[in-house]
Amino acid sequence: MDLYEFRIAGQLSDRWSERLGGLAVQRREDGTTTLVGPVRDQADLHGIFIRMRNLGLSLLSLRRLTQPRHNDWAPREHSANTDRC
Repeated sequence: MDLYEFRIAGQLSDRWSERLGGLAVQRREDGTTTLVGPVRDQADLHGIFIRMRNLGLSLLSLRRLTQPRHNDWAPREHSANTDRC
């Protein structure tokens, strides 16, 4: 599970936390709101995007605050002894 930060246009009250899956609401002096919390996986992330869209919120930025545990996207090294077809 990774920690994400969503920056939203406008000032949201704390009551929005429950509607957005328990994300912590932090109002900023620049007139935006930062929502911070854990995201289980890609399906959970997309669910948050859908809720934001349905609520009419404007997403300004998204930032992952923790690094992924697995490096699945990296190219895998191949052994020199592998057979090729």
